[in-house]
Amino acid sequence: MSLLLLQAVFFTGVTFVDLAEIHSAGFSSRRAARKTFYERARVLYDFDAECDRIPVIQAALLLSYWAEAPGDNKGGWHWTGICYTLALTLGLHRESDSTLPARHIHLRKRIWWSFYIRDRLIALGMCRPLRVKDDEFNTPMLTLNDFDLDDLVTDEFYDLAFTREHQKALAEMCIEMAHLSVLIGKVINLHFSLIPSTESAQHIKDHTGRTTTILLPNVRVDQLESVILLDRDLQTWNKTRPLSTIFQPTTLQNCTISTSILTVHQAFLQFSFFSTMSALYRPLINRRSTSTDKLPSKFLQISSKRIEESGIELAAANRELYNLDFAGFLHPTIATMELPVIITHIKRLQHRHHGTVLQALQSILYCLKVLQKMQDMYPGVDLVIAFALDVMNRSGIELQTDNEQGPVEVRYGDYSYSIASDNLDEPHDSGVENDSPGSVFLGMPATIEHDNVMSSSQERQQSSTLSDLPEPQWDSQSDVFLTDTMDFDPAFSLMYEFETLNYREISQRAIHRPPAET
Repeated sequence: MSLLLLQAVFFTGVTFVDLAEIHSAGFSSRRAARKTFYERARVLYDFDAECDRIPVIQAALLLSYWAEAPGDNKGGWHWTGICYTLALTLGLHRESDSTLPARHIHLRKRIWWSFYIRDRLIALGMCRPLRVKDDEFNTPMLTLNDFDLDDLVTDEFYDLAFTREHQKALAEMCIEMAHLSVLIGKVINLHFSLIPSTESAQHIKDHTGRTTTILLPNVRVDQLESVILLDRDLQTWNKTRPLSTIFQPTTLQNCTISTSILTVHQAFLQFSFFSTMSALYRPLINRRSTSTDKLPSKFLQISSKRIEESGIELAAANRELYNLDFAGFLHPTIATMELPVIITHIKRLQHRHHGTVLQALQSILYCLKVLQKMQDMYPGVDLVIAFALDVMNRSGIELQTDNEQGPVEVRYGDYSYSIASDNLDEPHDSGVENDSPGSVFLGMPATIEHDNVMSSSQERQQSSTLSDLPEPQWDSQSDVFLTDTMDFDPAFSLMYEFETLNYREISQRAIHRPPAET
């Protein structure tokens, strides 16, 4: 038994422990427990308490979920760097020797792909460069055999949701996350670079010595065909994945330990997919109007539709997760994924249609409610909330909070939306047409055909698939994420500007957190 790995497991596992057990162990809150176990594991690592590199890399992967403040020199980026170094020294990036025991080969593959997924998610959420290049490893993709499912099923665990069926569903979600991570890497490589473009060269530099964003937007008109191909790949992934991996909201009456575990993981896949789709198109819209090589207007329209669609889908997921009381168990990466969702719906407020405005306000409020739940466990969410509130304030949105419930109402001009007015039986009107039958969560956006790639000199004729997409519900397409009073140059998920803000000053404007859990 590795003491280092044990403490790292405690650090991540305490998120899901009953609060009464945390209090009985002497901790005042989940945050306090997580911090204590993190510090214990970090000390064990610093003093080389573990010599076996396999448990060290496993522990480092878990510790990469620690984030206390922007620029933390020993946050997730630090720990994934350790993972990468150890993975290379262990040869995890190469196909294992067939003479090794099967269980050992499976373990090595699981560790490598776990690191690969984490590497892509940190890049997606924090604008960090990819450590792993796709042409620098040949470790095969995960399969169900790599999870040794038959060895996990025993009768004594049957009542703890460890049936083979549920384990298989979790394994399938891990495999699909690995496939999606490959596409995430392609999106990042397409739109971002270590070398700034002319438009992003004037970004504020941080000379304090903190870790700052490294990747910068670098979008070119000649990349449009690649965008179309990636859109197609993402849609194919979404349409062909197993049913067990699709977010299918349940009800509190039907909720069991098994279904709650599966639903939370399905929701993370949902967030990852739509955040990636949004990230594929967001940089195209965010180009400065002074760019010499203008994007075709048809392509700007398509981009706006994709971004709005993603924001609507994720806002609907937020509402379901909050009403099921699952928000506090979500993956911490979702916190940064919420920022583009909030800003997309802020932009939708310009539509001024009564139904659209109320839906946008509802979406913003539930984003904040989900973040508030996550705030109880993850210190880094404090600044995510502060940044969201700062953007809302600049946009003229008022927020009413309650000492016990946190945010309860949002106002914009003559419009308002409150939790008290919410009708859970009312169908969710997304405002975006959906060609696929079934729930809004199962809807598949229309695929953009390859022939719709348009050059800067001549726009090609629009196909019928494009006309099926609804019109975006904001007035202009030149600044999807910017209101008239803002002067940000949005990066991948707005984390670039997020990290340059004054942490102490802006944190004072965060949502009033309710009293410690009791």
